[in-house]
Amino acid sequence: MEGAADRHEQQTHVLDVHRRAIAFGQAREKWHVDFSLSLG
Repeated sequence: MEGAADRHEQQTHVLDVHRRAIAFGQAREKWHVDFSLSLG
């Protein structure tokens, strides 16, 4: 039973990291677009 809880904990952690990576990628893209426009 404890193993299942550990697995769930790991999955949640992986999803959290994944979600953060996506958010970071979007923020970086937005920054890049803003930067390009300000240079334009």
